[in-house]
Amino acid sequence: NKGAGMANGKFFLFLNAGDSLHEDFNLDSLLKELDGSGIDMAWGRTSMQYPDGSFGVKKIRGPSWAWYGMPVCHQSVLFSRDIFADSQYDTSLEVAADYDLIAAGLAANARVHLHDAVISVHVAGGLSQRDKHRSLAEERRVRSRHFGVPPWLSLLISGFRLQLWKLSDASPGFNRLWRKRL
Repeated sequence: NKGAGMANGKFFLFLNAGDSLHEDFNLDSLLKELDGSGIDMAWGRTSMQYPDGSFGVKKIRGPSWAWYGMPVCHQSVLFSRDIFADSQYDTSLEVAADYDLIAAGLAANARVHLHDAVISVHVAGGLSQRDKHRSLAEERRVRSRHFGVPPWLSLLISGFRLQLWKLSDASPGFNRLWRKRL
């Protein structure tokens, strides 16, 4: 929140400790693409570095998927200062604050640009992946707050996602398959 408040460019993004911009990402090129477009968020792809040392590129989902869960890794989201100047991370959410910020923007009709290039490298294995139950509980709060998803449907979504996570933990091959398809 402090960093976003001090940012002075047209766009800003958040990187976690250990994460980085992808070596092939060209910020100048993307900013030229966005200049004068009125875009509020630019979403790019993310190279995921898994605990076993392997890499994979995470698929971007469009804004219409946000009611289901986080549609993009926040490390690959450029936020426009114009729309997010007064927005802050909800620090009561330890895991889903990034999802909440993106959902709040979408609920305020933020315009999104899907950028096909890889923007960041994210080291997997953080709190959201280690504490799945907390992650899913906070996602349910965000779904309700910004998308009006009824509690019963949100619980079904959480149950489905938990089963996918369990299958992914049990089978690295399944993990690679569902990350590409779903």
